Amino acid sequence: MPTEAEWEYAARGGHTNPYYNYVLGDSVIQSVANLPESGDPYEAGTIPYTTPVGFYDGTLKLKSDFNWPSSAASYQTANAINGFGLYDMQGNVWEYINDWYTANYYSVSPASNPQGPDTGSVMPDGIRYHGMRGGNWYNGLVSNGINNGHSRVSNRNPAYYRGPIAIIDSWSEVGFRVARKYSDMSSDVKDAVGYSPNSFQLFQNYPNPFNPSTSIRYSLQNPSKVSISIYNVWGQEVAKLVNEYSAAGTHSLTWNAGSFPSGIYFCQMTIANNRQTIKMALIK
Repeated sequence: MPTEAEWEYAARGGHTNPYYNYVLGDSVIQSVANLPESGDPYEAGTIPYTTPVGFYDGTLKLKSDFNWPSSAASYQTANAINGFGLYDMQGNVWEYINDWYTANYYSVSPASNPQGPDTGSVMPDGIRYHGMRGGNWYNGLVSNGINNGHSRVSNRNPAYYRGPIAIIDSWSEVGFRVARKYSDMSSDVKDAVGYSPNSFQLFQNYPNPFNPSTSIRYSLQNPSKVSISIYNVWGQEVAKLVNEYSAAGTHSLTWNAGSFPSGIYFCQMTIANNRQTIKMALIK
């Protein structure tokens, strides 16, 4: 299981300047993850309203593929992938972690890669519990009538409150998110992620399918020379969206395909000799 520091670093997707409260920014966005009032087709079923891993990836989902409880035939997801290419770092379940829970640990912990306290605080039942991170769809601080505060990346709680005294079923809202370490030779948080100076991520466009415009996001670990082009199914470049140095962080751009015919297009991002490509569907 991850330490609190490892989980938070992975959940933030590399966003540390500034630190985000949520996976994609400082404000909660109900439609990009399995959160209260997200409107996804699993909210029509029975508790807990969990969605499949990677459900919020920006693509159109069909009931015929997922057999969700809602009567809706389709559902257009938003893209909830973070800067490290990880899904489900917000919503669905609390992340159960290796560290013991104590309320004041971070006031005295090392600033770099804290490893957690030696023992935990005693809960009302006389037992010490490990911590939980991130929160799920069900509970949290009320904001505009919606329970979302516990879905914050930085949110932490002792497992006692989701275990023995859980409102619904004990431990039903606690689980794991799995992420492969880049290197098993290092226990340091930053080394474990293993991003090179030219690390980048091209996210799936949204909406997709689209007409006539769509939003494309990309993330850079460091400032880099970026080229982003659109190709048709014959491999012909039909548009150049970016060809310049971009600052580190997450960027967004819009492709207006109003003058192009319906069909499949490919968006390719190139940095040095590295490329990432997504498939897009223009339907008029």
